[in-house]
Amino acid sequence: MNNLKHVILGSHGIVGTELYSALKHYSNNITLVNRISRGDPQERIADLTDLKQTVNAIHGHDVVYLTAGVTYSASLWAQYWPVITDNVINATLETGARLVFFDNVYMYGKVEGWMTEDTPFNPISKKGEVRAEIAQKVLDAIAHRNLNALIARSADFYGYSDQSIPNMLVFDKLSKNETPLLLLEGDKKHTYTYTKDIGSSIAFLAQDESNFKQTWHLPTDRNALTAGDFARLASESLGKKIPAQILSKEDLEQIAKGDEFVREVIEMLYQNDSDYLFSSQKYENKFKKFPTPYETGARELASLYGKAR
Repeated sequence: MNNLKHVILGSHGIVGTELYSALKHYSNNITLVNRISRGDPQERIADLTDLKQTVNAIHGHDVVYLTAGVTYSASLWAQYWPVITDNVINATLETGARLVFFDNVYMYGKVEGWMTEDTPFNPISKKGEVRAEIAQKVLDAIAHRNLNALIARSADFYGYSDQSIPNMLVFDKLSKNETPLLLLEGDKKHTYTYTKDIGSSIAFLAQDESNFKQTWHLPTDRNALTAGDFARLASESLGKKIPAQILSKEDLEQIAKGDEFVREVIEMLYQNDSDYLFSSQKYENKFKKFPTPYETGARELASLYGKAR
């Protein structure tokens, strides 16, 4: 245990939940901040689009973790993410804390080969443009305003959550004896970051100030499975034998007519029509800490689904 005081901005989501669980191994002083209360005694309520509320929420803490989410909508992301990012950066600078900024890979756009921390930003989607803008805000504040921050970036993730694509289309479906669904292709490789690895690696990185002022790709099993193999692994882990169905772009466009979430997914389909390869070699080589293999993660998820029945 150490004496650092931690505050998680957006602890209700799966990443915030996993981070909180991992941080408890390092500190007993953890504050949870959300827009809507769940009645936790460690919780503060704050609207991160309001600078004063953001400053008040993180005041007195040493490490700030931004794991909050915004509804999966390009227009809402463009409206809220730049404001939230500016407020968190300014509040962190004002209070003298250090910042851990949780990020995704949308700013990279379509990449041939492995995505690394040196992959240039080349967004080809509206949501990717927003993610590039806010990541650049953090990098600029590090370079020009002496912000003590690190960017912790993951690939698409899987975990016990109703908000990840693998959960919604594969694990959730299989747990209900329904047909698992794949987007566009079944033979393209796709790396996924396990949510437990996200939480544990973010918590680990935050303990040492020398890990700040740089970007880290979080540990992700590089033994990428095809989408079809991932669905088969999930099926086997849950004791099922239900073959997957591939949804074409035309199928998704039809569904999107009555489903706002699917409409938002369509602009990101470039991530599914070719291999999607995310490298965490920098983290693994530096710390000799390695990601959970897909087989282990799938078994753990299957166990959680079994307990939820």
